[in-house]
Amino acid sequence: ESEWDRLPNAADVVLLEGWCLGFSPLMEEEIRDPSLGPVNTYLEGDYRTLHRTMEAWVVIQIDSPKIVYRWREQAEAAMRAEGRPAMTPE
Repeated sequence: ESEWDRLPNAADVVLLEGWCLGFSPLMEEEIRDPSLGPVNTYLEGDYRTLHRTMEAWVVIQIDSPKIVYRWREQAEAAMRAEGRPAMTPE
């Protein structure tokens, strides 16, 4: 934290991007995929705390979830091109 840049005044707007921002946890019986349990745990704890600090949400809706996979593959391809570890297209 000592190396973080500091603003001279409070920010009017802070933009955050994240997969789970704005989502609420599910009831245990609603979880159909057991691998989502850890995500639900975060939504019940850390994310709930973060969400309480938000005054408003802006959601950018995309036409199709396929776009997300295309964006992710573009990012992974860039990492592979730089010789960094990355997921394969499969």
